[in-house]
Formats: sequence, structure tokens, C-alpha cells
Amino acid sequence: MKHIERIPSEHKQKTFFLLCTAEMVGIITGTVAAASEMNISSRFFCPFFCGGTLLDVFVNTLAVSMIFLAAAFLSGLFAFGQPVGIALMIGVGTVLGISGSILYNAAGSSDILPAALIILPKSAAFSAVSLLAIREIFRSSSAILGFVSGKEHNSADLRLYCIKFIVLAVIFFIISVADSLMNYIFGNLF
Repeated sequence: MKHIERIPSEHKQKTFFLLCTAEMVGIITGTVAAASEMNISSRFFCPFFCGGTLLDVFVNTLAVSMIFLAAAFLSGLFAFGQPVGIALMIGVGTVLGISGSILYNAAGSSDILPAALIILPKSAAFSAVSLLAIREIFRSSSAILGFVSGKEHNSADLRLYCIKFIVLAVIFFIISVADSLMNYIFGNLF
């Protein structure tokens, strides 16, 4: 299991760069999609500025987070979950790009600072936790692939994998609460 768990630092940097690039591709895609006004529901991505309540903000943020986390968890249970992880990072970037574009459109260019105060902390936290989830996908799927291919005789510890995703779910819950509070505090600046 040494060759699976111990990834040299140069590979970690390449993986981190790959995941950040995938997220940036998604952000650009989401921004272009929102700018071209492709039937995107503003109420889902930006409920507070479209007449929604703070409960709508909390539920929407938590729903997006839990859908992402469930997809990440399930893809980590397969030997070839790494491509799915990259696709999930592109999806995260797309959601962040759409959210930022819709918020900018709703706030206008004169209110860019309050818009940044609302979207940037949530985006940074969501991206960081998403990177942790994708890292776990890579570790788990690599361990399963090593076990299946006969190169490794120990299977991945499923309990530890589940605990890590429970912790990530709690962090996403905290992010959802914080996002609702940020919208309540800074939403009045528009």
C-alpha cells in the first residue's frame, strides 16, 4: 500500500493544478452560460436577490452541497472514480461561475464590493471542501484499483472513508448556515 498512500509531492502539485484547472474551466463555462442567458433558474442559484427567503438560500446551498457530496462519495467507491472526480470539479466551477454571474447581474456593477463579500467567501470555502472530497475520491479509487489489479492486497478502509465524508457533510452544513447569514448581513447593502 506504500505506492498508493505515499504520493510524491510533485504528483500532489500536478494533481492540485489539474483540479484547479478543471474548476477554472467550469467557472468559465458557468460564466459564459449565465451571460448567454441559457434557461438558468435564478431562483436556484441566487434566491435571496430574486425574492427568496434566507431559508431558500440555506436549502439551496445545502442541496447543491449534498448532491455534490453524494456523487463524490459514490464515485470514490469505484476503481475508476478519478475521471468522475475531475468532472465533478468542472461541475463545481460551473455552479460557482453561474452563481457569480447571476449575482453580478442582480447587483449591478456599482455594487461589486457587496457582491464580492457575499460570493467570494462561500466560493472559496466550497472550493476548498470540494478539493478535499475529490482528493478522497482519488485516494479511495486508487486503493480499490490497486486491490482489484492484484498489486495491493489490502482493501481501502470503508469506515474511515465514510467518516471523512460525514465530516465534509458537517462542514458543508456550516458553509450553508454561514452563506445564509452572509446574505442576510450583506444583502441589505444592495
